[in-house]
Amino acid sequence: MFRELIVPSDDDFLTHLGVTLESLEPHGTRQLMWEPSSGASIAFSFYIPGRSVRLIWREQGRVVADVFREGATQISLKSDKQEAHMWIQFFMDSLNGELKVWLYPKIRLQDRILLT
Repeated sequence: MFRELIVPSDDDFLTHLGVTLESLEPHGTRQLMWEPSSGASIAFSFYIPGRSVRLIWREQGRVVADVFREGATQISLKSDKQEAHMWIQFFMDSLNGELKVWLYPKIRLQDRILLT
């Protein structure tokens, strides 16, 4: 079963994460850069027609994690005074999963992939 990748609006990214999405040509990939003053950074990009996402987490210029996934079905955002995070859901054939990316107060990843 094919599922479309549902993403928040550009305004939602700005409101919840304080970042502006940029378009990477020529294919229409969207990207955000999260760079708090701690020396850490997150580059997160997604491609709606391909239902793919990529996340690169760096600390002091060194790559901590480089995650590429296809089969993304939804990107959600959450923020409040305590934390800010993205939640990406995946569904492909016999697998489903989720990737949670906390940006505030400290960068953290939680990844789950399950057989259906």
